[in-house]
Amino acid sequence: MSSFANVEALAEQGFQGGDTNSVMEHLALSADIFGIMTVIVFMFGFLLYRGQYLAGVRLTGTIFFAIGFVGYALRGGSSDDGTALSTTGDRVITIALLAVVLAGFISLFFGRSAKWVAAHKEG
Repeated sequence: MSSFANVEALAEQGFQGGDTNSVMEHLALSADIFGIMTVIVFMFGFLLYRGQYLAGVRLTGTIFFAIGFVGYALRGGSSDDGTALSTTGDRVITIALLAVVLAGFISLFFGRSAKWVAAHKEG
């Protein structure tokens, strides 16, 4: 969570309608969502590292990151209003990282990676 001074500054700039309670609720919900996403991404990485359930991890990871990439590219929050809330640079970095991870999961369907997945079906 942010310090209360930062929450007040965001509210003064009109974030979440200018209400500090709305800003706090938004930050709490964001923390929960990003916490869940962190666990899911860690789980994908751990299962790939261990070589277990590779076919399922490959398919689930591809779907997960494809939805994230498309959703963020189409609807991702971006503001270039010259204030502290400007997120244009963050959006570009996030889309680039999602594209790299998505490409990595898609690569598991082709070439040597696909052979590796096929060789570890017993998972």
